[in-house]
Amino acid sequence: MNRDELFSHVQKFSEDQYSNEHRLNARIQLYQYCELKKDWHEWVFEHLGLTEGMKIAEIGCGTGVLWAKKLSEVPLRSEIVLTDASRGMIETAKGNIHDPLERFEYEIVDAEKMPWPDHSFEVLIANHLLYHFQDHKKIFSEINRVLVPNGTAYASTVSAKNYRELLFYFNIKKFKVLCFFCLLFVLGPRSFVLHCSLACQSIILAGQVN
Repeated sequence: MNRDELFSHVQKFSEDQYSNEHRLNARIQLYQYCELKKDWHEWVFEHLGLTEGMKIAEIGCGTGVLWAKKLSEVPLRSEIVLTDASRGMIETAKGNIHDPLERFEYEIVDAEKMPWPDHSFEVLIANHLLYHFQDHKKIFSEINRVLVPNGTAYASTVSAKNYRELLFYFNIKKFKVLCFFCLLFVLGPRSFVLHCSLACQSIILAGQVN
């Protein structure tokens, strides 16, 4: 199995994981065990620096939790497009965001083929998304294309110490054995993934064993 085949396999697995909100919400709940008690989505929102009149897009919006939690603080005259590759996620985001000002639009979008004209947005957000893509040059090129000159892209990802509290909470050796057998079951004995969440609910391609 070469790298492209492995990534295709993982993408299909990821599509199942994100077909609806249930598995994503389960992963989000894991952050209650973090040492840092500040809510992650609230922390991200507070660092966006949004101002009145901005045109904003979020790719990979998931359940819309970034906006639902801070709706009262969203600038009044904003234009916000929330997108996801999953129809299930888009429908969930619509249900979670109750905005009487109708500042939000919702679209099913492939982030590698964004449907908007050049220079459409002042801000583009990719929260815990970019590691799902193999061709980063392509997606960065698209992000650059749809942003206005001097626009801002905000991207977040997990660190090498992600879920470390859970590793200490549970028996680390048992956790490693569980991950090993889950990876064998999902990817086969020749492949491995360097990043996985608890019980391997989320698997992100990072390498291959020759």
